[in-house]
Amino acid sequence: MGQRLHRLIGLGAIAGAAACLVTACAAGPKDGSSVPFEPVLSGSHSGVYKQYFTLIRDSETFTAVWRRATARQYPSPAPPPIDFSRYMVIAVFLGEKRTGGYDITVADLTRTPAGLVATVRERHPGMGCHTTEALTQPFEIVKTPISAAPVEFETQVVSEPCD
Repeated sequence: MGQRLHRLIGLGAIAGAAACLVTACAAGPKDGSSVPFEPVLSGSHSGVYKQYFTLIRDSETFTAVWRRATARQYPSPAPPPIDFSRYMVIAVFLGEKRTGGYDITVADLTRTPAGLVATVRERHPGMGCHTTEALTQPFEIVKTPISAAPVEFETQVVSEPCD
């Protein structure tokens, strides 16, 4: 009887551990964890002249933002298909700059107790950098798995000298 009891306890422990693993997996990423995302489009010229960050959850809004992002391209490319039942889109626009050498990216997307935090990195040309003397409007558009959580944007400004 003792061996049977130990075997039942052992089987119960295995079943309990398996249930915990399944529950943890179903709960999704824990707070502070990185959320995957992938680039859709980025560039130095858009039709957006003021700094603008947005979260897009539907195809109509995406099409409107896409048109603004590609307004300076001829012919303007059609927006790629995005399955908004599975993904949402984040678009970040730096606004118009008087020279080249500027860039903007979604550097990280993190889950927090309050929602998601998108870390947006702005790169500015530093001292000694040779840049084009042309107006630019840097931007990036990324897609990430859908979440009902609110998204907060945090900006990091980086200036690297070119000496």
